[in-house]
Amino acid sequence: MASRVTDCPCMEDLLVSPTWRRQGIGTRLIAVAESHAQLRHFPRIGLAVALDNPDVRRLYERLGYQDAGLGPFVSQWEEADRTGRRVLIEETVIFLVKSLEPEDCAQAD
Repeated sequence: MASRVTDCPCMEDLLVSPTWRRQGIGTRLIAVAESHAQLRHFPRIGLAVALDNPDVRRLYERLGYQDAGLGPFVSQWEEADRTGRRVLIEETVIFLVKSLEPEDCAQAD
């Protein structure tokens, strides 16, 4: 993915505990990440979202993230299960990006 999306830091593993969801915490975490990327002069920021997670995708889209047009792909990682055994997790995701460039504020005459 990194070779297809340049000059774009990627947020990864953003998680808010179920107890604390729908209280604006995720929105604030994303705003901080965006602010740090802007301070480093990145023109955009991105993240992957699971196709089977429409609630989170709606949040990202409400915050200005758009489909990067790369199509769905499989993200893989290992986690420990309840017994401590390492298991491979796969999730089909799409990549979303948000421009961090200032809006053109010029007014028409």
